[in-house]
Amino acid sequence: MNHNKSINKEKGNDANRLLATALTERQIIEALWQLLDNIDTLSDICKPTVNDPKASMAFYNNAMRYAGERFKYMQSDGYKIFTNEEFAKLPKQEPEFGTKSLD
Repeated sequence: MNHNKSINKEKGNDANRLLATALTERQIIEALWQLLDNIDTLSDICKPTVNDPKASMAFYNNAMRYAGERFKYMQSDGYKIFTNEEFAKLPKQEPEFGTKSLD
């Protein structure tokens, strides 16, 4: 298990805690950079034109696919970022009244 300095530097996160993850911080950063680079490349490829107005939908669909891949490396509760191992240890919320569990 690798222990790295926390990448949670934003207000509300524990800036001094250690990450415990199978991936190094550098590997996570490089993987997330690659996802952003893929989205940037998509913006070059999928420019909507008069002859191809559906290009913007192709961009959106592919960009959302790349955005979903971020969960391979890190997780979020909507406020903080966690390693996958940390996220798995968080208490699971019970479904609230009027919601349906997907499990």
